[in-house]
Amino acid sequence: MLLLKGDHIRLKDGRAVEVLDTWGIARCHAKVSFDDGSIALIISERDVAALISRPALERKKWGGGKRVN
Repeated sequence: MLLLKGDHIRLKDGRAVEVLDTWGIARCHAKVSFDDGSIALIISERDVAALISRPALERKKWGGGKRVN
């Protein structure tokens, strides 16, 4: 499962957390924040049960303006 910064996920133990940071190439590691403010590291994607929500990405506007020929 691909995790991105800002995702809200449910862990296998039933707790819902927010992903603060992710890194790794072959194995995904993530830093998560719990409701009580504590922070933990998830070493494996096996700890994640489900993706609850993912924030909408902002679209980049290329060129931004009228064309002048």
